[in-house]
Amino acid sequence: MIISKNPDNSVFGHFHDLPVNSTREIHHRFEKHVHLSKCELLYFLQGKASFTIEGVTRELKPGDFAFVPRGKYHCIHVDKGIDYERVVMEFDFNSIPFSSSLDLDSLAGFYQASDVTITDYLYEIEQKIGVYSPEEFQAYFYATIGKILYIFSSKEKNRNTRKEDLLSSIIAYLNDYVYADIKMEDIAAQFSLPSASINRYFKSHMDVSLHQYIKNMKMQKAYNLLLSNKPSEEVAVTLGYQDYSTFYRSFVSTFSISPKQFKK
Repeated sequence: MIISKNPDNSVFGHFHDLPVNSTREIHHRFEKHVHLSKCELLYFLQGKASFTIEGVTRELKPGDFAFVPRGKYHCIHVDKGIDYERVVMEFDFNSIPFSSSLDLDSLAGFYQASDVTITDYLYEIEQKIGVYSPEEFQAYFYATIGKILYIFSSKEKNRNTRKEDLLSSIIAYLNDYVYADIKMEDIAAQFSLPSASINRYFKSHMDVSLHQYIKNMKMQKAYNLLLSNKPSEEVAVTLGYQDYSTFYRSFVSTFSISPKQFKK
């Protein structure tokens, strides 16, 4: 559970003339990146910014929410000459008490906080910091985030977005075949483009190679499957790996822990 903070310890992160050369952590959050084990909830308060979730971009307005499930590449582009303020929370979806009743992937996208209850929940979280014990706060935090996501699940997403059609098609294809042994030549044949061209196009839009993106997709699925107590060898086969050693190396390089250590 990570909540962005100001130097004044407020949950509400406020940036003016963004400190590009300050900490790597702050700089990283404005580049395209992915969280393989955490979800991200962003609430936009003020400024001029656009947010992208895997090829879908929205120009943010005050009161907009963006929800990014784990494993989805995302980034924010900010006009650094205008005061920028937002709330960002990262959390473990499985720690939400009724997470099994929510379809995580279908929640990805943008929402408008027309229901004042949602923003009230955020302010209540801030007010409880330092008041509750760490254990009590964690339980309260996850219960409240669960309420927000439940409200999202019953709302229509905001459709005022733009898509990169080819990029969205490639990502949809990769999602469809995440459990297969995906090869570059298969992707190239699907879209009638040379392998080098499609990889250049993908990397120019996603800031990551197709190979790395596919690896991250598979590792995020592996994370979920191992949480459901599937044997690591079975997980490797399910995800289309031809040998366990390749799956093992990918998992260790991603999570810095072996699959069997992860299950303990």
